[in-house]
Amino acid sequence: MFEETLYQKARDGTQFVDYLLAQGIYPGIKVDTGLQMLPGGLGETTTQGLDMLADRCKAYRKQGARFAKWRAVIKIGEAGCPTTTAVLENCHGLARYAQICQ
Repeated sequence: MFEETLYQKARDGTQFVDYLLAQGIYPGIKVDTGLQMLPGGLGETTTQGLDMLADRCKAYRKQGARFAKWRAVIKIGEAGCPTTTAVLENCHGLARYAQICQ
């Protein structure tokens, strides 16, 4: 779910994450903050959001999130894609995300 959803309430006033947990659903949250064009890439992107991620994860956990999601978009198939730069940059981002979230 998105950050704003994490803090919403159900119709009966129950915190939305508590409502989900009562239904046996573990709430998760999207922690990346979007994509940015990769300088030197061929129209490729890198994922943003590592800054302050540890602090945000602590707050999300306290609010009830039980897992996090991070996306990496890899452009494949067009001439020269993915570039080595894009693969390395996205691998680095995914590794840092995993390290911080654990």
